[in-house]
Amino acid sequence: MNVLKTILFLISITVPCLTGQAQASEQDLNFDVLRNGEKIGMHQIIFEKHGADLNVSIQTDVEVKIMFVPVYKFHHKSMETWKNGQLVGLYSKTNDDGTLHQLSLARQNNVLSGTSDGKEISVTRDILPASLWHPKIINSLSLLNTLEGHEMKIAVHHIGQEIMTTDKGTQPADYYKLTGELERELWFDKDQRLIKVRFKGSDDSEITYKLI
Repeated sequence: MNVLKTILFLISITVPCLTGQAQASEQDLNFDVLRNGEKIGMHQIIFEKHGADLNVSIQTDVEVKIMFVPVYKFHHKSMETWKNGQLVGLYSKTNDDGTLHQLSLARQNNVLSGTSDGKEISVTRDILPASLWHPKIINSLSLLNTLEGHEMKIAVHHIGQEIMTTDKGTQPADYYKLTGELERELWFDKDQRLIKVRFKGSDDSEITYKLI
């Protein structure tokens, strides 16, 4: 039984017209993954800075149970490599309830090229990954699927500000909606950290990533 097929990535979430990697928060982020308010897993984003280089390690582990019986599992690990604010490499491995994916991309001239599940692919070098943590996502027209490597067309809508309670206390957060080939609701705090993500699962359940 496949449940929550849209829990594929964040996987594995400001101010308009942001410029440069230096604008992005580089604080580690740990989220509880909730389904209709019940915890079903975790999502973690770890940043390692080395001069002009930034490595971003992402892990998602989800397990949905019905009457204590597992009905869906999702495990995703990825490593993003950034240099001088540009994505120069991405590697990911995913087990989507038994369906395996492996993606490997590196920057070459004007493209990111490599393999997806053994097939050669390439995408524009300036595309942002759909890991959603980078605040420049709000200026994007497309995102990179971090499981299979294809481009997803999106539109971003700034809904306004909401008062949110985070690990740093109560503060305003900018609220955005992504529509198109990826539908997500994102909240960024005043430090441009992704603090919350929300979307609908394939069974119409509400999936939330909540910063802890």
